[in-house]
Amino acid sequence: MGLFNPALGGEDQPGVPRNGSSGEAEDEHGGAVESQTEPGSPGGRPPVAVEPPRILTDRRLRVWGIGLAAAFWLPAFGAAALQFWDFAAFYSAGALVGRSNLSQLAPVVAYQVERGLQPTPFVNPPAYALLYAPLAHLPYDVAGYLALAIMAALLLVAVEYGRRPFGVPQRVAFIGALAWPPAAAGVVSGQSSALALSLVVVVMAGLGRSSTRGSVLAGLAVGAMAYKPQLAAALLVLLLVRGDWRALMASMAGVGALYLGSVAATGGNWGWPSDWLATIQTYVGPDVAENGWQAISLAGLGGRLGVPVLPYLVGGMLFIYMLPQLRSRPVYEAVALVCALGLVASPHAWVYEATLLLPALAMLRSNRRAIVATYLLAAAWPACALLGWQPLALAVAVAPLLLVRSGHSHNSAGIWPDRRGRSTESAAGRQSPTPELE
Repeated sequence: MGLFNPALGGEDQPGVPRNGSSGEAEDEHGGAVESQTEPGSPGGRPPVAVEPPRILTDRRLRVWGIGLAAAFWLPAFGAAALQFWDFAAFYSAGALVGRSNLSQLAPVVAYQVERGLQPTPFVNPPAYALLYAPLAHLPYDVAGYLALAIMAALLLVAVEYGRRPFGVPQRVAFIGALAWPPAAAGVVSGQSSALALSLVVVVMAGLGRSSTRGSVLAGLAVGAMAYKPQLAAALLVLLLVRGDWRALMASMAGVGALYLGSVAATGGNWGWPSDWLATIQTYVGPDVAENGWQAISLAGLGGRLGVPVLPYLVGGMLFIYMLPQLRSRPVYEAVALVCALGLVASPHAWVYEATLLLPALAMLRSNRRAIVATYLLAAAWPACALLGWQPLALAVAVAPLLLVRSGHSHNSAGIWPDRRGRSTESAAGRQSPTPELE
């Protein structure tokens, strides 16, 4: 997953021939330098046309990316002063594991008020609180920083494994991911978007194995993603469209395990879904009123602009239009596409959930202008509180259309190990790896 494609420009090294035989060199701005050899001279060649200087050189993109990463990860050092934002909801839910009313609104808020924490409702299925139960035994600030470190580690692990089928060099992938403002916002604010990205990468890896074990692994990851049902729905559509019934059955088993885990988390309350739905219905109105300016989906954008029904119609039509692409594309491209579609059509998607757009950015990395424009829109998201809506939603809406024009068929064989542990990368791919920046 990356910010740009090094294969298009390479590293900026003045005077170094591109191909070793053409005599054409790049200047320090990435433009071609005209040959000084005159026609008719011994060994002469016609002069090479001079290209305009490239603004979006690899070096500049790398420097801008490092600057973005520094700016958006800096708030992590002051997270304790702001009570780790949304982490309060998960910490409180972890502390209340075993209570039958865990999925109700009042107990979690009461727990937070008693301890001087910012009231933040817990709106995930109760099973998700089990992950935070160990942290709830630690002092709040210690637990907050530990959770932040775990989510940052999950983000980097997901990027490391997710970059491989796209052929993105490691350094480019890490700079691109750390510079992606929604990814930083998700980790720093105590949200779980890094976990969601990790599950997406597991789905990608499982389906890429083309084996029973891989399908089961992918299906279980989709089931686990149901801790945010609006994110899991798009992946379920992908499994259905590709006709992977083993993965579909495994995903249903995963959803069943999530339900049973929630029963355990609520101390045996088999009717927890009714409490959970009531909490969501109570919370959604105030949440949209306070945080709706962060919406990046068409539904959220339509709500802010006063046309709430039209976006669902457009999103549904876009999904239907893309169904052939979801079926025919290589697995990793189809997963990237369906994640982008899921963000477009989601009834609830705030800025940090655009972390799931990283696979799409990896596919689009050869389109430097689109990448830079998207990063700039994402970087402006805090200031958009004054605007009242997110222009990033426009980039999210356009992303699926750009993806259908992109692709890296030379990597379509994938590089996931098969069931015997051998790589499925093609011989051509091994002989001609994507160059990594030095």
